[in-house]
Amino acid sequence: MGLAEFIASYASGSFKAFAGEDDPVVDAVALNTIHGPKGLEWPVVFVPYLTDPRFPPQQKDSTTWLVTDHLFDRHRYDGSDADERRLFYTAITRTREWVVISRHSRINKAVSPSPYFLDLERRGLLQSKDSVRPAPIEVGSSVNDILTLSYSQISAFQECGLAFKLRGRLGFRVRLAANLGYGRAVHHVLRTVAERVRSGGSMPTDSEVDQILASSFFLPTANKPGHIQMKAAARHLVAQYIKSSKT
Repeated sequence: MGLAEFIASYASGSFKAFAGEDDPVVDAVALNTIHGPKGLEWPVVFVPYLTDPRFPPQQKDSTTWLVTDHLFDRHRYDGSDADERRLFYTAITRTREWVVISRHSRINKAVSPSPYFLDLERRGLLQSKDSVRPAPIEVGSSVNDILTLSYSQISAFQECGLAFKLRGRLGFRVRLAANLGYGRAVHHVLRTVAERVRSGGSMPTDSEVDQILASSFFLPTANKPGHIQMKAAARHLVAQYIKSSKT
């Protein structure tokens, strides 16, 4: 599977938005859309690609609405320049230290700067990269901060530092084993069989065992093929139990 397909189909749905807080372990760049980081802050924010008509995007007047115009404010839902300017304001105010705004003049063909870029330029709010030297920003926790870890976190770090970073610091979920709960499910089925023998005085038939398995054998993390395979193994254990009980 290609990286682009993975990101589009899987990663985007599983990713938890970075909260924008300092982390003593992770030294990384958070990638967000302009819509995503409302209410968050970072030491440095980069707003690239301020070209026309990339940002603001070109307005489309050909949207087909299934509701007639007199029932709602169509222009409000189509979006306006004011809406895009509010988004731009959100983007450039997410920083605590400094914001970098950039554009390009040509890739395959010449492009014009965004009107928002020109507006900032006219107001004298932009400085060239050669005229500004941002102060260095310290990354990491203070020496006076106390790092508190539980025993399970220390144990996980000693087992594998990379796994600890992925699970504890970056939020990757650990895939649960498919056979999780298998032993408990088998014991539950055997207990159900024993209770039926105690109440009825006779061993259940094959069809009755199948009914017990259908209603009592549950594996929460197994997929369908795995469930079928482990259910067959449980059926074999129950058959051995019944055979040994008869003898």
